[in-house]
Amino acid sequence: MTAPRTVLHLLYCFDIGGLETVMVNLINTLPNEQFKHVIISLTVANPKMVASLKAKNIEIIELHKSPGNDLKIHYRLWRLFRHHQPDIVHSYNLATLEYQFIAYLAGAPCRLHAEHGRDIYDLDGTNKKYQLLRRFLNPFIHQWITVSEELSNWLINTVKIPGHKVNLIYNGIDLRCYQPVARQHEIFTVGTVGRAAAVKNQLLLIKAIENLLVSSPQLRPKIQLLIVGDGELLPQLQTYIQDHQLQDCVHLLGARRDVAEILKQFDLFVLPSLAEGIALTLLEAMASGLPVIATAVGGNPELIDSGVNGILIPSQHEQLLADSIGYYLDNPHLRQQHGQAGRNKVEKSFSLNTMVKKYLTLYQEHI
Repeated sequence: MTAPRTVLHLLYCFDIGGLETVMVNLINTLPNEQFKHVIISLTVANPKMVASLKAKNIEIIELHKSPGNDLKIHYRLWRLFRHHQPDIVHSYNLATLEYQFIAYLAGAPCRLHAEHGRDIYDLDGTNKKYQLLRRFLNPFIHQWITVSEELSNWLINTVKIPGHKVNLIYNGIDLRCYQPVARQHEIFTVGTVGRAAAVKNQLLLIKAIENLLVSSPQLRPKIQLLIVGDGELLPQLQTYIQDHQLQDCVHLLGARRDVAEILKQFDLFVLPSLAEGIALTLLEAMASGLPVIATAVGGNPELIDSGVNGILIPSQHEQLLADSIGYYLDNPHLRQQHGQAGRNKVEKSFSLNTMVKKYLTLYQEHI
């Protein structure tokens, strides 16, 4: 019997997030007899994410990288690449890209790099330095993986990566974990899920709810906002809620491991991000039969057919977001209709099985 091939996953921080969840689901679903895995976090590994790994043959390494340039990391990674001799080095997002050159120097035979989305420093992908970095390192990368058509087109047309090296693999979710339910809540519940970071822009959603309550104060006992997620901006959100006396209708739930259950409490899901790849939380909401409002950024327009399974709005448009929330509040039949359309779309194109099959094919082509 052939020994399992080694895939080394390289990411900046193994913390709670969409990218990390996609990686965990992939590792847990790939055949154990074919692959073993090494996960290297340049910084740290969250114990909750480590506990979510169910596959065998997994080693997790934390490098505790210092902020900024930490030249020692290059040598440590070279030694780790040489020690583990991975068949595939699979890196994720810009923070790990430069280390593919180290993988090349260490003799890694296959080097894949995944673009799951952009960060707050390059929301629209126009940063010339980052474009040049990708172009410079392209000869050392065998294949690029994107999670949305928008990212694929940007890599090919703007960064000038050859089209034959760009693979679109949509994120997928386990449909068994997310099911539509009958929703008959006395209080109309708007919700969002995501880490409390600038790019996720939860403050815009809080302000939209505030606008709705100012224009229609009679709604105050009839509507609430639940925000799921932890992160560096959580204290700022809490301060705004307190300063604007919104504690009775806006609730911060922090990081949760029972998101599938919490989604059953929502009547409407909102994703107010400044940038996205293919948002896992948006797929989870759609699979749960929820109508969604999302900003028209990144891969969101590939998920949301406005007026069919949700509403797309321009980024940073506070009043339009408030109006769209009010529209769904006033039209319960559309909430059910759009929620079912969203579930149908996820079933067709964004299942975990479909995603894993595509990664399995890509891996097998390069070992």
